[in-house]
Amino acid sequence: RPDAFCVGNYQQGDVVSFRWDVGKDVKDKSQMKIYAAMLNEQVFAQGMKVLADETLQVTEFSSDYISGTIDVKKDGYFYTSVPYEQGWTLYVDGEEAEITPWQDAFIAVDNLEAGMHTIEMKFVPGGFKLGAAISLGGLLLFILAIFLEKYFKNKNYSY
Repeated sequence: RPDAFCVGNYQQGDVVSFRWDVGKDVKDKSQMKIYAAMLNEQVFAQGMKVLADETLQVTEFSSDYISGTIDVKKDGYFYTSVPYEQGWTLYVDGEEAEITPWQDAFIAVDNLEAGMHTIEMKFVPGGFKLGAAISLGGLLLFILAIFLEKYFKNKNYSY
């Protein structure tokens, strides 16, 4: 899964080591690619200045829901710092929009039109609907079993 994280500040000649414990239960071979990069703070500041006037103003936030408004100056690409994974749905002004993950890592949408928009993002874990249906089916079977047991006891049937 793509990810980016800061590991600190280093000087030329410093040695950096990484250790990744995958546990004893990992049977298949795993791979990891590590890319080192350096932040050009001047370019970063310029980029942040460009982006600062078109940020999502978050109005509601929880672990599975984000809502806010954004004033888009011109048509363009809308991206977030929210990690992308199956289960996220994004709505622009109440209409579902296709998520186009940026670098397969963050939630993004192509071609957000200029203007004021309400953005909503909702998360439902994969398998939730199937799990809920199976649980409901099990509950209904349990209730049916209790009903049938009482029905047969009242009729004095032996089973």
